[in-house]
Amino acid sequence: MLPAVVPTGVPARRPMAGFAMGGEMDRLIRQVMGDWMGRDLGMTADWLAPMSVHEDGDRWLVDVELPGVRPEDVDVQVDRGQLVVVAERQMPAADRRFAANTRFFGRIERTVTLPEGLDPDNVDAELKEGVLHLAFRKLATAQARKVAVRGTAPTAAPTMAG
Repeated sequence: MLPAVVPTGVPARRPMAGFAMGGEMDRLIRQVMGDWMGRDLGMTADWLAPMSVHEDGDRWLVDVELPGVRPEDVDVQVDRGQLVVVAERQMPAADRRFAANTRFFGRIERTVTLPEGLDPDNVDAELKEGVLHLAFRKLATAQARKVAVRGTAPTAAPTMAG
């Protein structure tokens, strides 16, 4: 069974500067277009880090894209079958003036329900080139193994004499 990926966190809900429709039209556009209409581009806002989870032999691998995040700004916890990754991408210096900016800054939190049979005490974590790589070893009892089948040679079917 593949793990469930559940994004968490409360998205920022601020109207874009100078953009307000109000009332029913605003509600309909948000319903169709999604939450991005309520974000101030270039300002601190929650963001969603892309991730993948896949099985590789005797382990499960989780990759979370965290470009621009420092290792000290990442917190990884495993609790009761849940992997929680919390990270924060720092806003550039306040004196920086953007001509354009569509990057999000701030805190993210991703929660993944892990498959059964993983060893929560045997996890490797590395942040390399903007991707957090997590490797979970499977418990020895949870790994698939071949079962030998015993038996005897089939006997010949009785024949009808007569």
